[in-house]
Amino acid sequence: MRRPSCAAVHTARRYRGQFVIRAVNISVTLGLEYYSELAKTAASQARGPIDIFTSHHHRLAARRTEVSSTTEERLMNLQQVVPEAAARCGRDPSRVMDVVREVQARLGRVSDEAIDLIARELAVPPVDVKGVVTFYAFLSRKQKGRTVIRLSECVGCLGAEGHASAEELQRQLGIKFGETTPDGAISLEHTACIGMCDQGPAALVDEQPIARLTPERVKDLVAAVREQKLAEAGFAVADNVHKKGEVVFAEMEPGAGLKHALALDPAGVIGEVKASRLRGRGGAGFPAGTKWEFCARAAGERKVVLCNADEGEPGTFKDREILKHVPAHVFEGMAIAGYGIGAKEGILYLRGEYAYMLPALEKTLDEMREKGVLGKGLGGGKHDF
Repeated sequence: MRRPSCAAVHTARRYRGQFVIRAVNISVTLGLEYYSELAKTAASQARGPIDIFTSHHHRLAARRTEVSSTTEERLMNLQQVVPEAAARCGRDPSRVMDVVREVQARLGRVSDEAIDLIARELAVPPVDVKGVVTFYAFLSRKQKGRTVIRLSECVGCLGAEGHASAEELQRQLGIKFGETTPDGAISLEHTACIGMCDQGPAALVDEQPIARLTPERVKDLVAAVREQKLAEAGFAVADNVHKKGEVVFAEMEPGAGLKHALALDPAGVIGEVKASRLRGRGGAGFPAGTKWEFCARAAGERKVVLCNADEGEPGTFKDREILKHVPAHVFEGMAIAGYGIGAKEGILYLRGEYAYMLPALEKTLDEMREKGVLGKGLGGGKHDF
């Protein structure tokens, strides 16, 4: 799959006296001006996999209503959808991605005409918009069905009857991979690893993950998609962790790491990270403390902590479990990093395959803000994050 280079989130702890730091592998961007806001979810609560599944699926179904069959209708829709999407983003030229994603969701593709219109609405060169559309695998200039089924081609899924599931999908839909049903309802595609290797064969129906899609269950999936009853079909992601617990030599309370960090000055926090010998987990193993020190010393009025939760390596799903079970640890680690380097903002890059986690993550953020772990005036006014 076409995607940016991946850096897996890694949680690490170090106990030293009364100071415990809960850190994550991060990339810290200085003077960052270009980023997109996380889309606000319509779901107010997410109590578990089924709730997340249901609310997310209903949001997607509500958006897939404007795919038209004739050229004239498509152009009319385009002239309505693009200005609406741009207006929702304040016609901010840094939010090309947000506008493109909405156009894709509502019209089934981002055509060349759409690219030109988006460029005009946001006052950016067309090549900037085209670059986004052609880079990401889940965006397309080609018309797709109202629903897109993407079957994972990763080694784990193929080894778990993935080939047989692929054959059955083609038989049930009457099309081959890369094609769309004659009624324009369903497109069938292959995709790279979607982080469901422990529950394969796996697929995505639009942004919703489908677990254990054995050949015997393909017929049920196709029927659920056609009847728009996917949320009730029982394909939700299971909790596959058999033993839970923290590998740490001290008892910890949520927010304790940040509390101890704020008792130090920023240089002291960086010193603790350097002493812990914590390393980045993106491949190079660069010392995290040294990276933080470089960032703290760098010029630039605005600094941002960027956590890359895009794991794309085949067979990898650790970030999925971390974000599902301990998202507050990740956000707290980002807040600690922000205090150390002087950043007041944080961004979690959530991969498209994990879009169904968004309601639960935003719920966690709301809870942390209510408890004063995130927000303004942290540590008696020492830090805003």
